[in-house]
Amino acid sequence: MILERWKQVLKDGGDRPALLWDGGWMSFRQLDERARSQPAGAAVLVARGDPPELVVALLAGFLSGRPVQLVEKDREPRTPACPVPDETCLIKQTVGGSGVRRCQFFNEAQMLADVDRLHGALELADRGVILASLSQSHSYGLTVGALQTLFHGVPMHWVANPFPSVMAEAMTAHKRVFLPGVPAMWKAWLLGGLPMEKVALAVSAGSPLTLDLEKRARESQGIKLHNLYGASECGAISYDG
Repeated sequence: MILERWKQVLKDGGDRPALLWDGGWMSFRQLDERARSQPAGAAVLVARGDPPELVVALLAGFLSGRPVQLVEKDREPRTPACPVPDETCLIKQTVGGSGVRRCQFFNEAQMLADVDRLHGALELADRGVILASLSQSHSYGLTVGALQTLFHGVPMHWVANPFPSVMAEAMTAHKRVFLPGVPAMWKAWLLGGLPMEKVALAVSAGSPLTLDLEKRARESQGIKLHNLYGASECGAISYDG
């Protein structure tokens, strides 16, 4: 299932940019070559850090059939309390919204269902480049970022520093962008005067979006700031489409 999806992405646009960052970029075909050249390593592949390294590690695990455990770059891998279930392709480490930090196991069908539902609900095929300053190790950033790139061929521009001036400079390279963030980011972007003319879709998640912030985005920039809310622990997400 994963292999067929990736082959289709390569067929549709292997030479198009897959990942962009300050000072560089990588096509889908180059991403494939990097991933296939990774050493065999352990039975469970740990993916951490920022793109492109994290995305290469993700794809390397998927292509080799090894489970990939996502780890925030300032944390250590958590040892699951039970054996990794058969057919697991992705292991997430939750932030503990339920009171307990957990490992969650996803097979191919579960992971792709999550990615595909968000891709359709957010209409990401028509939103341009993903302008990503979110952690790709976190479930939210991963599902609206790296996994959309790998399984739907949506290019992602990684911005390591979310300051408004840096985001504005990155935005100049694109006609349209999908801009996901958290409320703290959106507050800084709006107060800092980040231009929104190229933003085809603005989404907030990670913590509750206040009505005041949503109103500020509408009145100061003329954009609708959509709200995603849910948690990996509960397995449900709401969206004010």
